[in-house]
Amino acid sequence: MTGIGFALMLTGCAALARLRGYPFDARRGMLWGAAGFAAFVLSPSIGLPPELPGMVNAALAERQQWWLLAVLATASGLALIAFVRPPALRIAGAALLLLPHLIGAPQGGHGAGTVPPELAAQFATASLAAAAAFWLLLGAVSGWLYRRLEPVGG
Repeated sequence: MTGIGFALMLTGCAALARLRGYPFDARRGMLWGAAGFAAFVLSPSIGLPPELPGMVNAALAERQQWWLLAVLATASGLALIAFVRPPALRIAGAALLLLPHLIGAPQGGHGAGTVPPELAAQFATASLAAAAAFWLLLGAVSGWLYRRLEPVGG
């Protein structure tokens, strides 16, 4: 269900861009997928890496708020960099990319968790790799289908 939701958001944003004259096909869909990965996974993972049960972390509400900030700031920053011409707005987009990381993610307690650090690192790496593959495939398939189902002359 989450994948369907992400696909609807990705194609909805691409459709809005398409109305402004930006093409959308499988190749460009992969770029959109890469942007989705950067916004929804990579940027939040810099401050809050994927965690296994038993890891010491901050309160859930604080982590969710910071994750939402990271997603919105990254998506907005990427949009400004990609779709806006004035250099000042592109610089503002770059600043938005940095904003959540300058604020800093909430940190958990200082106690030792029950998860070995090597296992936590392997889990984070596998999670990021799977998410990257998901987003690139989602973008490519969405772009291919969008182009295939687009009305003639559209």
